[in-house]
Amino acid sequence: MIDTKMLGAAVTILGKRTTTTPFHFNFHDAEVGHSVVIAPSSKGMSVMYDTLHDELSKAGGTVQVFDKGQSRS
Repeated sequence: MIDTKMLGAAVTILGKRTTTTPFHFNFHDAEVGHSVVIAPSSKGMSVMYDTLHDELSKAGGTVQVFDKGQSRS
C-alpha cells in the first residue's frame, strides 16, 4: 500500500469506537490541507487543540491558530 498523505501515516488516534477498528486521524490528503474547528465555549476545544498540536508537531507539521477570543494566547 502506498502512503500518499503529505504528513505520512495518521497523526493520532481519536475517540472511542464501538468497533475494534481504530479511527486514524490525518489533517489532509493533499499537499495543501486546511482544518477548522468551530464550537461553543467550554466544549473541549482547548484539550482537542492541545492534543492535535502536540501530535502534529511530532510529525513535523506546523500550526497557525486564529482565535477571536484569544483564549490560546
